[in-house]
Amino acid sequence: WLWLWLWLWLWLWLWLWLDVYFDPEIIQQKPRFKIGSAHIQFGAKQFLDLREFRACISPHLNLGDLFFRERFGNTHFPTLSLSAKSSSAFHVQGRIIDIVYMDWDHQYRIRQTPWDKGAPAPPLLEWIKAYPEALNGSILVPGSGAGHDVRALASLTQSGAIVGLDISDLATRLAESFPRVQNESYLTGDLFDLPASQKCAYDWVWEHTCFCAIEPDRRDAYVEAVHEALKPGGQLLAVFFLNPYDDEHLPNGGPPHGTSLEELALRFEGSGKFRIEDSYTPRLAYEGREGLEQVMRMTKLV
Repeated sequence: WLWLWLWLWLWLWLWLWLDVYFDPEIIQQKPRFKIGSAHIQFGAKQFLDLREFRACISPHLNLGDLFFRERFGNTHFPTLSLSAKSSSAFHVQGRIIDIVYMDWDHQYRIRQTPWDKGAPAPPLLEWIKAYPEALNGSILVPGSGAGHDVRALASLTQSGAIVGLDISDLATRLAESFPRVQNESYLTGDLFDLPASQKCAYDWVWEHTCFCAIEPDRRDAYVEAVHEALKPGGQLLAVFFLNPYDDEHLPNGGPPHGTSLEELALRFEGSGKFRIEDSYTPRLAYEGREGLEQVMRMTKLV
């Protein structure tokens, strides 16, 4: 009986430890707010919608995108988009909701990284094969993760410095754990807050996973950030995930967040900062993404 009680106590302790370690609600102290039919109550303040709430609160955060979770129990709502116009659309009036940050370090810590396919993006390999001499000079890869695309660029092109940038320090360490190919390096940092040394510093930016991971209402800021990173006349080469949705992953969910050719033209060319030079559906893609992506090459204008 003594041994049985000891085993029970051990399992109980282990269960409690795992619950604390893997539960983002306990990992981070988060404020609460109540979503009502016409406003969001956050402490003593009221906000008309989620966009207004984010505009007020996001300057005080140094973390990734915001998500929501029911306070009691482990039942998760579908991801709620902060770009929504009205909180009433979420049908959660009166419930207490906790902010849950998209903690990318946490995702790597618990090894929940479905975006990591373990190999370079097939559209990138296809493009390099078609234009083997085109990629030269320095290249920035935002949202580089484990560095598969970075190493492909280092091994298959004659480029200069190739820098993988990720907001997750664990992703950076993971990328650095692979054998070095040639002239690649990795930085932990925020694309939206680049230091002066990283501005106007690159001949190319390769976009694969960053644009679809950020909240859609930050996409104009993304255009500005990439524009700042490129040298005059620099090139943005990108594969955009047009339609990532399925039965479990619906619009206004994410990441990844989908886009359209019309939005891309409006965001990039409409800003006056880029000109789209090439645009096509890649022949090669990860399994399940066939026909759902678009490759674009753009030139920085001003």
